[in-house]
Amino acid sequence: MNDLFAPSRNGHAKGRIVATYDYRDAAGALLFQVVRFDPKGFRQRRPDGNGGWIWKLGSTPRVLYRLPELIAAPKDEWVHIAEGEKDVENLVKRGVIATTCPQGAGKWGKLSDDSALDGRRVAIIADKDEPGRAHAQDVARRLHGRVADLRVLELPGEGKDASDWLAAGGSAEQLREQVEAAPRYSSAAEPADPPPATDGDQPKILIDTNEHRVVCETIVALTADPDIYQRGNMLVRVIRATHPRDGIIRSRGSATIGALPPANLRERMTRFATFTKIDREGEEVPAHPAVWLVNAVDARAEWLGIRHLLGVSDAPVLRADGSIWQTPGYDPIRYDQASIPFRRYVLTRTTRPGSPSVLETTVVPGVRRRFAFFIVVVICISPFRTRRAYNHMSP
Repeated sequence: MNDLFAPSRNGHAKGRIVATYDYRDAAGALLFQVVRFDPKGFRQRRPDGNGGWIWKLGSTPRVLYRLPELIAAPKDEWVHIAEGEKDVENLVKRGVIATTCPQGAGKWGKLSDDSALDGRRVAIIADKDEPGRAHAQDVARRLHGRVADLRVLELPGEGKDASDWLAAGGSAEQLREQVEAAPRYSSAAEPADPPPATDGDQPKILIDTNEHRVVCETIVALTADPDIYQRGNMLVRVIRATHPRDGIIRSRGSATIGALPPANLRERMTRFATFTKIDREGEEVPAHPAVWLVNAVDARAEWLGIRHLLGVSDAPVLRADGSIWQTPGYDPIRYDQASIPFRRYVLTRTTRPGSPSVLETTVVPGVRRRFAFFIVVVICISPFRTRRAYNHMSP
């Protein structure tokens, strides 16, 4: 009877088990199950080693659903990411490759490893509700730049998800047509300066022993911070020089670039992400960013998605193409090469208050990581001596 009814946390039966979904590691060993109940509900359990179950995951690695089958699948076939194991099973019955993450929408960040998708063609099928669409975009942001091809789509018709679409007569061939007709995902279509996340839509980051995943997810969260930049392999911010002491001629209170202190970096992490950990009882609880995490993010030296800053200047500023930049704020400059979207950003370096500026633009393809350097110099003419000196991070 224990296999048909699961105990609740207060000892009473939660409901009748109607389906179980096995999550296995790359070698095929059972790690845990997602259990579906009637009335509808879900819980997770893991083997206790004695033929029974422990009804919580604790520190058990969260893996992709049907991981062994995904690893064995041909690399050139589409992998479909659906929201929920039921959708995946219905897709697999039609002969397509499919996977998902445990625990539903918004939980992709809890995966211990999703590298089995690297280099593959991935189609994310979004549920037609706000949590489903947000989940699809979150997964796309995490996979962008790592997979060979990435599409995000909603299936046509009145149904909410992949199961509804298939039940209405959708076929594997029609699904392929829908996927290949969907536009390629590009992060360039997102706002350059997204607003800070609120408590309701902050990404949740589970701090565990998979430090690489935790660091990568933290950097992704920090890309939503409009006031953090990278420059010279350092994280920096723009501050006002109330007492300039670096020897550069500038007016009091003018903008300058300063290295981002670790304490401020940690505070910014908590503004744009919610951190959790697994406590001794195996429950997920709120947590502060660990010291090792702050140090690891700070030492990364290259932060994908965080904007590059070359300098600051008071507006208006003469651009290299002769146009005038009059709007205060960040000045993005976009380039396209071989139909691969990428961009790097530039601000002007101040030479002397009131005089023109020297522009230096570095263009780096975000996907290929090839480096091309374009240096545009505007000759500064002034009847007075112009001083261009740099001390540490000051322009």
